[in-house]
Amino acid sequence: MTLKITNGVDIIKLKDKYCVPLELAINKISNDKDWVAIGDHLYYFIYPNTTHLKSSDTLNVTEEIFNVIKNIIQTNKFI
Repeated sequence: MTLKITNGVDIIKLKDKYCVPLELAINKISNDKDWVAIGDHLYYFIYPNTTHLKSSDTLNVTEEIFNVIKNIIQTNKFI
């Protein structure tokens, strides 16, 4: 199972085993609501519960956020 992260043009296919490590890295970036929403999407893609349904298999982000996520993935070798 993979999560597709896209800016509308480019796509990163993230293996599910890297969703929570990416979420933890993103939590360190900012408490801004956009970053929190991205972290929640990653977490609930793997661990849905009674209050949070399973996240979509596609995460749509801006170009700027896409580049930050891509950098985290490459730096940490979440491939």
